[in-house]
Formats: sequence, structure tokens, C-alpha cells
Amino acid sequence: MAKSFDTMQDSGEKWKEVVGRKVDKVANKVDRATDADMVKAREANIRVTELTMNKGETSKQLMELVQTELLDRLKVVDHVQVQKVHRQMSSRRLDKATDKAPTIIITLASVHDKLTVLHARKGLQGTQLGLDEDLTPAQQAQKQAVWAIFKEAKEAGERVY
Repeated sequence: MAKSFDTMQDSGEKWKEVVGRKVDKVANKVDRATDADMVKAREANIRVTELTMNKGETSKQLMELVQTELLDRLKVVDHVQVQKVHRQMSSRRLDKATDKAPTIIITLASVHDKLTVLHARKGLQGTQLGLDEDLTPAQQAQKQAVWAIFKEAKEAGERVY
């Protein structure tokens, strides 16, 4: 009682489908775990845009620049503890000939310090400096989706919070 070729092919397709679903399920779990790890690693980070870059800038000079140009201006220099500061240098940015300085990533000691700085960012009004949370790509996509809904409601004349 040999199986026909079509029956064997159907069972092979079903096997591929079952394995494919299991692989997808594991991949989704890994993606969620990786995203959760990324969120945890970035939870006390802040991104600063448009802060000038000096040629041959060292990490010590960058720390001093962040202290004077950002934290002093926000009047939080005595209230927060900065653990690490670095510029986000990407190959895409280096290939382009732009006048825009690379983004600075500031790692603060705690989420409380991060919130203190973010609440004080209204002190940057009238400057070119930008200050925002360091979000994962998944969080950025969510934020963009919500922002689109927010703008649509705002244009419809609704009061949006």
C-alpha cells in the first residue's frame, strides 16, 4: 500500500506549514524578548539633536558640552547624574555631506533623572536643540501611528490630549 505522489506532496506541504507556524511563533517570542531588552536598556536614555560638534571632539569634551549647553540651560545640572554620553555615528550619516551634527545619546543614572530632564525641556524653546526619549524602532513606529491619529483628530477640530 504505497502512498501516491500527490498524497506525499500534500503531507510534505502540511509539514512545512506546521513547522513554519512554529518557527514564526518562536521568532515572535524572540522579537518580543529582544524588544523588551532594548526598552530596558534604553529606559534612562535621552536623545539630543542639533548640538554642535567640534572637530576631534573627545568624550570628556562632549560631557562638558552636554553639561554647559544642555543641563545648565535646563537648570537641572545639580539634580541629575549623567552616566555616559556619546554621539550616534552611523555610516549613513558619514556618507552624507550635511551640516547637521550627529545625535547625542545621554545615559542618565535613573528613569527619575530622565523624567526630570524631559519635564525641563521647555527651557529649550527658542533654540535649535531637540530633546526626546531614546525609543526602540518598534516604539518609534507606535509613536508615529499615534501621532498620525492625533493630527487627524486635531484637524477635525477635536480636542486631543
